[in-house]
Amino acid sequence: MSCEAYSWGSPVRVAGSDPPSVVYGSSVASATSGRFLVASDLMALEGPGTHVKLVARDISAGSIGRPRGEFVFAFPKSGIDTAGRLWLLWGEPAPGTRPTSRLEWMMQQVESVWAAAYDPARREWSAAEQLAKAPAGSGVFAWSSSVADPSPLPGWELGTTVLLTTMHASAAGELRSSVARLRLRDGRWHTELVPLPGPASQASIAALGSTTLLAYIGSAVADRTDNHVVTMRSRDDGNTWTAPSVLDSRHQSP
Repeated sequence: MSCEAYSWGSPVRVAGSDPPSVVYGSSVASATSGRFLVASDLMALEGPGTHVKLVARDISAGSIGRPRGEFVFAFPKSGIDTAGRLWLLWGEPAPGTRPTSRLEWMMQQVESVWAAAYDPARREWSAAEQLAKAPAGSGVFAWSSSVADPSPLPGWELGTTVLLTTMHASAAGELRSSVARLRLRDGRWHTELVPLPGPASQASIAALGSTTLLAYIGSAVADRTDNHVVTMRSRDDGNTWTAPSVLDSRHQSP
């Protein structure tokens, strides 16, 4: 069916205020419990304060507040579980490294990933929970606007993945990467790390029947910086993985 077969309503403003907002990185989640939008308002970085505001709204009913606590709420993501609750996932930089400009915001390094749930029936947020944390001073998550919103997975209510890069302690200057799997079941998040042999620039995981496929761009062996397309497979939900296999080796770094 062509795009012309669909019709669009008139635009309706769901975020913004006076003074104007600079809304960035919006995420939308929709279910029978409501239609929600979360994003970051970067306008605060232009004033005397340095705190970015979290925009969290029920598109039909207005603001839903935010989780309690002093958070940066970097690159917020959203998804709705089987109970109709809105889950907010976001990144936090290392303590004392809050961004103070829009450029710093775009380039900030995320040290931990957090989550909280909003219950539309009770109109309240759960306490914020830390899902994953990088080694202090030696690791960062690639948590940015490119990370996928949490979505349903086979056997799980919601899930997403994020790349973690760390400085390997046993060899100075050697970088290693892992893929962090964040998955929700019965209101509880489970975090697992899948180690890769060397540094990677992108990674994702998908379920194919009884097989879980991990694909990443990087090297299939340690101590190299190739830009190969590499795959790994698991037939037991990630408990064990096959050795990395190069799918495309045309993009090799010197």
